[in-house]
Amino acid sequence: MQIFGLLGIFGIETKFGWKTKEKLKLRYQFQKYCM
Repeated sequence: MQIFGLLGIFGIETKFGWKTKEKLKLRYQFQKYCM
């Protein structure tokens, strides 16, 4: 499931740009801490 999550982040990154990537990066780190 982690692989699909990373693929989703990279896919959204290319569509919306690096600003969205930074938001998703923080969101991903937050999910990591929650898990």
